[in-house]
Amino acid sequence: MKKILNTFAMLGVLLMAALGTTSCLYGIGHDEEIGGGGGATDTGLKVNVSATVIYADGSDAATFDATFNGEPLTDGDVTFYDVETGEVLDIVDMSFSTGFAGTTKIRLKYIDDEGNEHLSEVFSIEAILEFDLTPNDNEGLTVSLSTSLLQLGKGAAIFIVRYNGEVVGADEIDKVKCYDVTNDTPVSLTTTEVTDEAGTLYRLLTFTPEATGERSFWFSYKRQNTLDKPISIRTVDIPIPARPADAQPSNTSFKRRVLLKQFTGTWCGNCPYMIRSVENVFADEKYADRTIHVSIHDDDKFEIPEIGLAAILGVGNFPTSIIDFAYRIENYGVENNTASIKAVVDNVLKSKPSAGIAVRSSLKDNTLLVRASVKAAEQGEYYVGAWLLESGLYSPQANSSGLVGEFDTHENVVRIADSNPSYRNYMGYPLGVINAGERADYLFAMELDEEWKRENCHLVLFVSTSGRSSQQITNVVRTTSLTSGLAFDYE
Repeated sequence: MKKILNTFAMLGVLLMAALGTTSCLYGIGHDEEIGGGGGATDTGLKVNVSATVIYADGSDAATFDATFNGEPLTDGDVTFYDVETGEVLDIVDMSFSTGFAGTTKIRLKYIDDEGNEHLSEVFSIEAILEFDLTPNDNEGLTVSLSTSLLQLGKGAAIFIVRYNGEVVGADEIDKVKCYDVTNDTPVSLTTTEVTDEAGTLYRLLTFTPEATGERSFWFSYKRQNTLDKPISIRTVDIPIPARPADAQPSNTSFKRRVLLKQFTGTWCGNCPYMIRSVENVFADEKYADRTIHVSIHDDDKFEIPEIGLAAILGVGNFPTSIIDFAYRIENYGVENNTASIKAVVDNVLKSKPSAGIAVRSSLKDNTLLVRASVKAAEQGEYYVGAWLLESGLYSPQANSSGLVGEFDTHENVVRIADSNPSYRNYMGYPLGVINAGERADYLFAMELDEEWKRENCHLVLFVSTSGRSSQQITNVVRTTSLTSGLAFDYE
């Protein structure tokens, strides 16, 4: 994936100043005078910053850690200054993010209880844009986005317009027209200039939202249009989760887990056979650590009709379990089911995963935002999906199995399956080609039902890759709650 740096840096700095935001860098701060400004000379103020470079996507962040005489400081204790403009910066929770590319220099000031002023050294951070401008094999006019989810007042979305696989050049971009899908009226977009690694200059169309909500666009160029493939951008007023940190950036040896999907229904008298089998698998620590369970209900009160996963995956007999969208296990009694599941898990785990997943989430009212960061162990074309699950759901379970036990409380029930870029494909949204050791992110936005118990909900995310004939899951992760993050899990 080509990394593209925005060369229109001065515009980025001006826009950041207008929005009252800036950036910071990695390093150690200390008390220091600013050009005769009367700063104190003691060394009680210490500052660390998490990153020297962040992505200019409005959510990736550099976070300050400041102390005075060993005591931690908050954003209410210190003042942040833009060194170049002299403006006071509004940095919340000691964390800086921006949607505009450029380099900004920051200084922190702290006034102690005796009124003495303490100044840090100057911190600098570079905010960069990352795009894939590599030619592809697509024919005609196609448009892709830098992000489909924006926080109001935090950055912009970049459209990458291609014609017969090539990004439309800087001298042609003004001929590309954009229209609002709602009423087919023209939309005026700004442009931002970027230069690729070979020095080629591009002017890319940019959309900066003025209100929350969703807007959809179509484009025209050279007598072609994208009316049948509109592109949408959603703007929210909730902070977008920052990219998860990677404690081992050079490591690509990820722990592998498998996804066990149990197709069931409360009307299904034979389903207790599979429920007990799954319980037996998870009673074995060896498999519990490497297997993630989801329950997909059909034709009962927990069914999500619009998902239709049973029909899409050809499940006609209940109960049925499918592992990683590839291995089907139908009901042949508790012992046989248990043995079959374990055998499949053992077989899948023989292969090393080609990618890992890290997760960060934020929740406001009923809106949940989830950032999935996928890191490749080997170069490939990757896809990512996120499902929301709820446990502890009660409904009487039909039972003709003769098994004794508690079957009326249902665990890990799928409430949202957000992984369908097309009607019959739930294998995840495309991330493009990711080189070994590099990362690509996807932002999910989910609307929760008021009746769901948040404390009983969690997330399952999976990454798949293209094989010779189809996609296949290569790794799965599970959060403990809706907002608990996950770091990359290495062996």
